Amino acid sequence: MRSIKKRLYTVRVLIFILVMLIAVPAEAQRTSYMRSIDLLSMCRNQGENAKVNLPMFCETYIAGVIDMHNMMRSMDFTTPVTFCIPAQYSIQQVSEIVLNDLASSPQHDHFIAAPAVTLALFKAFPCKTKK
Repeated sequence: MRSIKKRLYTVRVLIFILVMLIAVPAEAQRTSYMRSIDLLSMCRNQGENAKVNLPMFCETYIAGVIDMHNMMRSMDFTTPVTFCIPAQYSIQQVSEIVLNDLASSPQHDHFIAAPAVTLALFKAFPCKTKK
């Protein structure tokens, strides 16, 4: 009985890994990181990614960048590129702002996506300086 459960678990893990490998577009598989162009392409379902349906992937990726930024700020680690998103913005709205910025910034296409997302957030939501 225990052996059967262990085998079922192993099969489930292997199926999950296989599905994840198939779901990631070939272009993204060739790099060891997510590039801005890859993120934009996946989020806008363009090019090779038109057949890929990754629900909420973009919002999750961008939320992860925001969470990391907020965690670093909570530890008093700040950089000149810091952003403050007003509470009334939903993650969907923020994501659309970021994607619009990535689309209008082709110079960042082959950069790592996380810093490009951070820069887009900084341009859209700079923190107010205290006087």
